[in-house]
Amino acid sequence: SWYDAAFSGEIPAVPEALLRSPRFLDTMLLRAWAAQTPDEAADDFEPAMDTRQRTLYLLTAGRYDDALQVGSCALACTEAGMAAYRRGFHLRALELLGRGGELAAEDGRAGLMLTCRLGLVCCYSDLGDLAQMKAHAAPARRLARALDDTVALETIDYNLAATAFEQGQPDEAYRYFSALEAPGALALHKLAVCCEALGKPDEARAALERAGAAPCHLTDAQRRALLEPIAYRLAHPDHLHDKAYGALLLSSFARIRAELPSGYAQFHLPWVLEWYAAARQYKAACELLLDFPAYRP
Repeated sequence: SWYDAAFSGEIPAVPEALLRSPRFLDTMLLRAWAAQTPDEAADDFEPAMDTRQRTLYLLTAGRYDDALQVGSCALACTEAGMAAYRRGFHLRALELLGRGGELAAEDGRAGLMLTCRLGLVCCYSDLGDLAQMKAHAAPARRLARALDDTVALETIDYNLAATAFEQGQPDEAYRYFSALEAPGALALHKLAVCCEALGKPDEARAALERAGAAPCHLTDAQRRALLEPIAYRLAHPDHLHDKAYGALLLSSFARIRAELPSGYAQFHLPWVLEWYAAARQYKAACELLLDFPAYRP
């Protein structure tokens, strides 16, 4: 039952006491999976592992290609697909998440089906394909309602609104983000850029102030990388001719690229390109665009 939970994308609670039983290796692998931290003590047992054990061992270690070679199960495809998405390999992610969703449906693993759909929504968001994004958002919503997963529902709506902003529809995005009752830091960040684009500087500043103290899974440095360039633009209308703004923007963008999933960097790409154009650094702009082939202005 614990393996069934793990291969459904859930976190099994396996007692530590079983490490002193004949099931010690299974216990070691399942507990490592639950903690999402590889257990080095399991390394020596890899040659003796069966398919189920080795798949979980490899996924916990982040060795996704090796796990897929062992067996292309729903969990392996889902985990590998989400890892590809986070690294910006969108076509690979679409392939794996599509396959993962099919295998999860065959096995009746609804949680993985939802994860795959959410991953597809996020991929098409990064690719700027609003039609495909909405096509996958509809079944994702049905799954989330059936599973009573309110976080997934919020994720879907958040990504649709953020993509609307990227597609040049800040008013549509503003309607969503401004109506949230208890927005987190990332939603308030999006509200601030919507207000900036719509000529609502006071509301943008208020959103930034709230974002500085709102719940967020990012580090303080990552949060500042998102918020400080907006605050500088609001305080300095002539920022495109201000070298201090350029230094702040580029250092923030470098941190975002290095530490966060690729979608974060792509969202901030227009401001970096705007700076490069204003500074007549066209070569730097062209070289940057080569790293974001999916970007469409």
